[in-house]
Amino acid sequence: DNQQYLYFENAAMSYDNLKEYSKAEEYFNKVIYEFKTRDGKSEFHKGLMLIKNSNNQLGCEYLATSARKNYIGINSGLSAVDVYMQLCQ
Repeated sequence: DNQQYLYFENAAMSYDNLKEYSKAEEYFNKVIYEFKTRDGKSEFHKGLMLIKNSNNQLGCEYLATSARKNYIGINSGLSAVDVYMQLCQ
């Protein structure tokens, strides 16, 4: 099932919303490094989570990766490029 990563991605975002950041990071990493997704969504959300937790340098690195993958949120319409430019430049 090539969509299996979605379970981990959704879990990561849920943990982020619950402020369980270490668990969120674990699941984001699984999606990013084991499933090697190409859409940039996990990098985008991980980047925002890191910035929210005062890790701007690493957060901006993940946002930059997401921007290179041209991620745009389906529901929000947020572009990783625009968010990177606002938060990291």
